Amino acid sequence: MGITGFKQIDMLIGVIPRDWIVEFYGDDKLVYLLLHYTLAYQSSFGKVLLFHTVDFGGLDPYLLQKLSKILHGDIDRVYISRGFRLGDVVEGLKNIMNRDDYRCLILAYPYYHLLNDPSIYRVATMITGYIKKIAQSGKRVILFNSLSRFGKYYPDGGSYHHHTVHVIIRLIRRRNGRGVAEIFKHPWKPIGARTLFYIDNLVGWNNWGGQRLLSEWLYIKN
Repeated sequence: MGITGFKQIDMLIGVIPRDWIVEFYGDDKLVYLLLHYTLAYQSSFGKVLLFHTVDFGGLDPYLLQKLSKILHGDIDRVYISRGFRLGDVVEGLKNIMNRDDYRCLILAYPYYHLLNDPSIYRVATMITGYIKKIAQSGKRVILFNSLSRFGKYYPDGGSYHHHTVHVIIRLIRRRNGRGVAEIFKHPWKPIGARTLFYIDNLVGWNNWGGQRLLSEWLYIKN
């Protein structure tokens, strides 16, 4: 069983224990697309919780519906929560930790609301702690993250987060129309191992030019 439903990336990661935390970061648009792939794919196995913290944008309902059909997912199994403030993220993860009615937790940018101040990263430790406990309870936990805001070529969240996550994949966009998925951290595989893919072959890479109704962000029924 894979992680994302995108064959080349799943082969790069390999078969891993269920309680391992997997993270993707790097090129924003590739991260965004892979989030949709993963959400659609994981919904084929059971109920999926998405905890989304970014205060702009969000899911593309048309893309999620299309990918669900391709990957045999079920959007009726997808449940979405939002965290618009740092306190919402902490409280939301605390509540999720006490739930047992889902199979997979997908986190979109859990450290988004941290200020550009290293001292506030004590809250990041709390967030990471809850993520770790959720994974240890037997849930599949998959993160989609941004680059560190302190100039390091690491995912955001601080050193405790980096040590807690088991597998980290960096997504890179090349000028020749190719994408790269590169292992940044993996206990069983060499750092820097990578797979190449053609970006134009990704479903959803070329944006649809229509407008979305508010109701379409809330619910789509096949």
